[in-house]
Amino acid sequence: MRRNVLFCVTVGLVISLHAVAQAQIGASVTYTSNQINGTQYQYDFTVTNTGTTNIATFWVGWTAAAYNNYGYIYDLLSGIPNINNSPTGWVGVPEADSPFGGYSVMWYGFGTSLAPGQSLSDFTFTTTDTPAQMASGPSIIGLPRSTSWVYVGSAQSGGTPGDQGSVESAQAVPEPAVACAIIPAIAFGLLRRRPVRLA
Repeated sequence: MRRNVLFCVTVGLVISLHAVAQAQIGASVTYTSNQINGTQYQYDFTVTNTGTTNIATFWVGWTAAAYNNYGYIYDLLSGIPNINNSPTGWVGVPEADSPFGGYSVMWYGFGTSLAPGQSLSDFTFTTTDTPAQMASGPSIIGLPRSTSWVYVGSAQSGGTPGDQGSVESAQAVPEPAVACAIIPAIAFGLLRRRPVRLA
């Protein structure tokens, strides 16, 4: 009887460890931009969990030391970020933890996380970095300033050595108001086209 219980516990541990090993973190990241005055731009990021494990940290404008063998962590934003919005249950913190200067923004789930297949918006901040700089750099190391990371644990790795995170290339999308202005203009242009007369 004891041997059977021990066998079942061992099999259960092996299955659990295998499931943890198979779990993968990943995300799709998009953002919109809006110029709010002559030098300030507001960015609203949306994260969709495309992996098989929860996400409890989202970091914008930052890259890890191990990524691409850089050897150091880098904050990619040149302007000090001001956090405007955070999803419910998430806390946003401006960061400046690189020895080379710069800034970034880290959000962590305060007792909550983003489940696989789910999306969260309202990761919003304001900075002097322009949309062109956010999309293509140049940052201090040439990465786009919108480069983002997601982690399983809260507050980066949450103290979990195996939580290596995942780097994501954030994609800019047009503001809904801009899209709404463009579509009627295109439709109006098509309606004004004169029919072709056949000879």
